[in-house]
Amino acid sequence: MNEMIGKLKSIIKDLEEEHGPLLICALFLRDGDLDKWDLIISAAWLNPTKMQSYKIISSKLQESLSEGELVQLSRIVILDKDDPVVSYLLGLETIVNGGFKELRADELSDKFKFTIKRAYLLRSQKLN
Repeated sequence: MNEMIGKLKSIIKDLEEEHGPLLICALFLRDGDLDKWDLIISAAWLNPTKMQSYKIISSKLQESLSEGELVQLSRIVILDKDDPVVSYLLGLETIVNGGFKELRADELSDKFKFTIKRAYLLRSQKLN
């Protein structure tokens, strides 16, 4: 997992250089999802209703991750910058380039009302 997190941090850096800052980037391992991760991402330049936003993220993932790492991902979840989940994650901790933090899965499960087995926060930064 550490190798994949390292690659994701590099992807975050590339995305920010090309498009602008991310607010949130996180990985959630949900219960009952065959041990596959959800990539949670939010940025002012991403629109959860536009396919182009998903294409930008998925093409970066395909460029950088191995086939074995790609199959560990279940889905890309793009959240609007005003989504309450984004606000909640932003309030937990600031994570900038090079950092990441494992989050308490039990607290997230209680908050979001579904079981999360593991979670990592790879980017969390409030923008003015």
